[in-house]
Amino acid sequence: MNDTESKFVKLLNYNVTNKIEANYDLIINTVPCNFDIDYSILKNIKIYDLASYPYGFDLLKIEENKIAYTLLSSVPAMYAPMSAARIIMKYIV
Repeated sequence: MNDTESKFVKLLNYNVTNKIEANYDLIINTVPCNFDIDYSILKNIKIYDLASYPYGFDLLKIEENKIAYTLLSSVPAMYAPMSAARIIMKYIV
């Protein structure tokens, strides 16, 4: 995320981070690279993964830990930016 995008997200009172911690309710991932993390901290967090393959999370570990995970692979690349935003909002709401 560039500085302009980060500032816009902050204006909407959201946080931008590259750390995954247990104190979040929702994670929206756009990075197509598996994170090396302790998957047990994600049990009470909803995850929306927009990244293309190999996605942002190990799908086997997601399934093993019964994590609330929705794969929406490459949504921004498949749609115009406004359409992608509406789709993301629909799944979050």
